Amino acid sequence: MRDLTVAEERRATGWRGARDADLVGVLALRGPARRPVSESLVRLLEPQAVPFLAAYQYTDPGLRKREAWEQTWVLQRSEDAGEHVGTVPVTPKHTSADYRKASYWQARGKLDVLKEGFILYPDAGRDTDPTPQPPVGEGPLLRRCAALL
Repeated sequence: MRDLTVAEERRATGWRGARDADLVGVLALRGPARRPVSESLVRLLEPQAVPFLAAYQYTDPGLRKREAWEQTWVLQRSEDAGEHVGTVPVTPKHTSADYRKASYWQARGKLDVLKEGFILYPDAGRDTDPTPQPPVGEGPLLRRCAALL
């Protein structure tokens, strides 16, 4: 089954309700009406999304900095639990070169703070279906897990 284009989806929304018509109308404003709906969603949401795994987010130097951050977080949690951990090292700040895409840097920044609105699941599609997976909004774990199925 092929994905509907925005124009086809717009014609079909008479049976699907106002919410679908609103979505398709917004997508039509953002690009050609002949583009598939899933592709339009990916183009709209991907710049605001960051992959769910660090290996997809960071370059090799960025992964090393991320590892230093994770070690610091372990020490901070131990200290919060009342353990004596000594001096907690200052973590290295990330730079744009640490991220695989500029949009990831814009979403996370030098302190790697979660600010993105959507999560990417690269390579989560089926081998038999090349349709790109649209990013998934932050939300309950169950909804994020369903995106992987």
